[in-house]
Amino acid sequence: MATPTCSHWRRIPADTWSLPYYGDVLEIWTATHAVGRSSFQLVYQIWRQSDDALIAASHSVQVWLDARQQPTPLPPLVREGLIATLCPDLPKMPARN
Repeated sequence: MATPTCSHWRRIPADTWSLPYYGDVLEIWTATHAVGRSSFQLVYQIWRQSDDALIAASHSVQVWLDARQQPTPLPPLVREGLIATLCPDLPKMPARN
Protein backbone atom coordinates (compact mmCIF):
# COMPACT_ATOMS: atom_id res chain seq x y z
CA MET A 1 0.00 0.00 0.00
CA ALA A 2 1.37 3.42 -0.88
CA THR A 3 0.94 6.35 1.44
CA PRO A 4 1.62 9.98 0.47
CA THR A 5 2.72 11.05 3.94
CA CYS A 6 6.00 11.04 5.82
CA SER A 7 4.52 9.85 9.09
CA HIS A 8 6.44 6.57 9.21
CA TRP A 9 9.91 7.97 8.54
CA ARG A 10 12.41 7.48 11.36
CA ARG A 11 16.15 7.90 11.79
CA ILE A 12 17.74 4.76 13.30
CA PRO A 13 21.51 4.27 13.80
CA ALA A 14 22.94 1.77 11.30
CA ASP A 15 24.40 -0.44 14.04
CA THR A 16 20.87 -1.28 15.24
CA TRP A 17 19.61 -2.59 11.88
CA SER A 18 18.33 -6.16 11.70
CA LEU A 19 18.63 -8.93 9.12
CA PRO A 20 15.57 -10.16 7.22
CA TYR A 21 14.63 -13.83 7.27
CA TYR A 22 12.67 -15.99 4.87
CA GLY A 23 8.98 -15.47 5.55
CA ASP A 24 9.35 -11.97 7.05
CA VAL A 25 6.73 -9.49 5.91
CA LEU A 26 8.55 -6.28 5.00
CA GLU A 27 7.31 -2.71 4.63
CA ILE A 28 9.15 -0.57 2.08
CA TRP A 29 8.97 3.21 2.44
CA THR A 30 10.03 5.57 -0.33
CA ALA A 31 9.97 9.35 -0.13
CA THR A 32 11.00 12.31 -2.25
CA HIS A 33 13.85 14.04 -0.42
CA ALA A 34 14.91 16.81 -2.79
CA VAL A 35 14.04 18.23 -6.20
CA GLY A 36 16.60 20.10 -8.28
CA ARG A 37 16.60 21.63 -11.74
CA SER A 38 17.39 18.40 -13.59
CA SER A 39 17.48 15.80 -10.80
CA PHE A 40 15.65 14.52 -7.76
CA GLN A 41 16.60 12.45 -4.73
CA LEU A 42 14.60 9.55 -3.31
CA VAL A 43 15.15 7.90 0.06
CA TYR A 44 14.19 4.38 1.09
CA GLN A 45 13.71 2.41 4.30
CA ILE A 46 12.75 -1.27 4.70
CA TRP A 47 11.14 -2.43 7.96
CA ARG A 48 10.15 -5.87 9.26
CA GLN A 49 6.45 -5.75 10.14
CA SER A 50 6.48 -8.21 13.05
CA ASP A 51 8.85 -6.24 15.31
CA ASP A 52 9.23 -2.90 13.49
CA ALA A 53 12.97 -3.58 12.98
CA LEU A 54 14.85 -1.53 10.38
CA ILE A 55 16.32 -3.80 7.70
CA ALA A 56 17.85 -1.27 5.28
CA ALA A 57 17.99 2.41 4.36
CA SER A 58 19.39 4.13 1.31
CA HIS A 59 18.98 7.00 -1.10
CA SER A 60 19.44 7.59 -4.80
CA VAL A 61 19.65 10.51 -7.19
CA GLN A 62 17.90 10.35 -10.55
CA VAL A 63 19.00 12.74 -13.29
CA TRP A 64 16.67 13.62 -16.18
CA LEU A 65 18.55 13.15 -19.49
CA ASP A 66 17.87 14.35 -23.02
CA ALA A 67 18.33 12.29 -26.19
CA ARG A 68 22.10 13.00 -26.10
CA GLN A 69 22.30 11.63 -22.53
CA GLN A 70 22.92 15.13 -21.13
CA PRO A 71 21.18 16.48 -18.01
CA THR A 72 18.11 18.51 -18.95
CA PRO A 73 15.51 20.32 -16.83
CA LEU A 74 12.75 18.19 -15.37
CA PRO A 75 9.49 18.51 -17.33
CA PRO A 76 7.10 20.87 -15.49
CA LEU A 77 4.52 18.16 -14.68
CA VAL A 78 7.21 15.81 -13.33
CA ARG A 79 8.73 18.61 -11.23
CA GLU A 80 5.32 19.64 -9.88
CA GLY A 81 4.51 16.04 -8.97
CA LEU A 82 7.82 15.55 -7.17
CA ILE A 83 7.50 18.84 -5.28
CA ALA A 84 3.98 17.83 -4.20
CA THR A 85 5.41 14.66 -2.63
CA LEU A 86 8.40 16.23 -0.84
CA CYS A 87 8.80 14.92 2.69
CA PRO A 88 9.99 17.89 4.77
CA ASP A 89 10.83 15.97 7.96
CA LEU A 90 13.45 13.65 6.44
CA PRO A 91 16.93 13.58 7.95
CA LYS A 92 19.79 15.06 5.91
CA MET A 93 21.32 12.35 3.75
CA PRO A 94 25.05 11.68 4.20
CA ALA A 95 27.40 12.98 1.55
CA ARG A 96 28.99 10.39 -0.71
CA ASN A 97 32.77 10.18 -0.60
